[in-house]
Amino acid sequence: MTREQGTGPQAAGGRRQPAEKAGHSERPAASRGIAIIPIERVVIPSRQARDPHRPERGLSPLPGRQRFLASLGMTKVLGMTCVFALACNRGESAERSGEKAIATPSASQTAQAAADGPRGTLPNDMCQLIPVADVEAILGKLTGPPKGGKETCKYPLPMDEETAKSRAGYQQMARDINAKSAAANDTTMNSVAVIVTVDMRGDMTFERGGKIAGTMLANMFAQVANKNGATIDTSKRADEPKRPEGWDRATSVHGKSDFRGRIGHLVVSVDENSDLINAVPSEKKAALAARVRDRITDLPFVFPFAGPQTGPPPEPDPCSLVTREEAEAVLGKLLAPPYRSHDGGPYAKPHGLSCGYYTAGHHVFVVTPSWARGKQHFEIIRGVGTLVTSVAADPDREKADTLDGPWDDVVLGLDGTLAFLKGDQLLEVEYLTSSTDAAGAVRLARVALKRLASKASGT
Repeated sequence: MTREQGTGPQAAGGRRQPAEKAGHSERPAASRGIAIIPIERVVIPSRQARDPHRPERGLSPLPGRQRFLASLGMTKVLGMTCVFALACNRGESAERSGEKAIATPSASQTAQAAADGPRGTLPNDMCQLIPVADVEAILGKLTGPPKGGKETCKYPLPMDEETAKSRAGYQQMARDINAKSAAANDTTMNSVAVIVTVDMRGDMTFERGGKIAGTMLANMFAQVANKNGATIDTSKRADEPKRPEGWDRATSVHGKSDFRGRIGHLVVSVDENSDLINAVPSEKKAALAARVRDRITDLPFVFPFAGPQTGPPPEPDPCSLVTREEAEAVLGKLLAPPYRSHDGGPYAKPHGLSCGYYTAGHHVFVVTPSWARGKQHFEIIRGVGTLVTSVAADPDREKADTLDGPWDDVVLGLDGTLAFLKGDQLLEVEYLTSSTDAAGAVRLARVALKRLASKASGT
């Protein structure tokens, strides 16, 4: 359960939650979805296997159409992926986890947004974001109308002869090995479609986890290949990749690979409906992703899965910890006044317990205070991080231990959040989706933590 699931009359899953107390709010012990359970008991489903557009993808179907991500030989990688998934409260979209999306903000949300500052909007159907003519100018003529939802749009395309021949040969080989195998009966290989997904949650858990897991795998393979058995030093920071044009991070564009680009908290993914033998060049996928990015308003968006909220927002106000002037001195000009946000993320929410500072390029800096029971939550963050670093080194996490300032302790969360502890008050700072670096984040944290301690003590 996340910190704010109890703020509405009923949580998304249908279970009634206690109303949040006014004043100093209390976090549950397993705040923000963090839990530690035996890894060997966990089945990790693939994202694609539960995608309504691609339910048949994946391997070894399980009840509920869940499928294994990898073979049992990848125990360590699966274990670490499990930890990242558990630590990520925004790692699963509401559509995929069973929550019902509110198509448009309510009248009260709209009125509150107008009072708080400008807000961005998206169509109820993601296929309405870009005219079909623009899509066809990039991908070519579609074979039918696009189909989509709140987060995705699927564009059907013709299959070229080379792809058809390669797929037919692959499936014949699969049938020769085992006619009942998933590969031999994979119906996604009978068609070509490009699926665009827009993710605005700003969760960095899997991006950081991918870097850590990639380093670990490189170490494993290098040790096998190296006759001398030399070990790669995974504690060294890898060189930062060159920033791709128009994105903060993006996958490389080569061959017919799928594309994923992130700028600030906005992630645009362009994938094909089949896992094997892609048909669409990567350059076209990257061009479509850029077109989608440029059509999305560069402003904060209202949290789309919130239920009705009544009464005044809980106090103290998290936005009282850093003023607009102080934030702009580090982040640059804000495109909207500081606003309450949902659960440490970029979404605006009038009753949110976090505060967002939004700058150009979909960049948002978020602070989340814990006015009480900060030590308990701090130890949870540290414990999950320790579980990961027991498998693979995280150089960023180790660097956080060297930060000096007016705090008792500091730790780096799996999603890149810096957590500063002072007494029993905790300040979480999410800066990886912002316009500043760790040094800027620490500069603002000093200001916020001082006010947090003062407000919590009533002085």
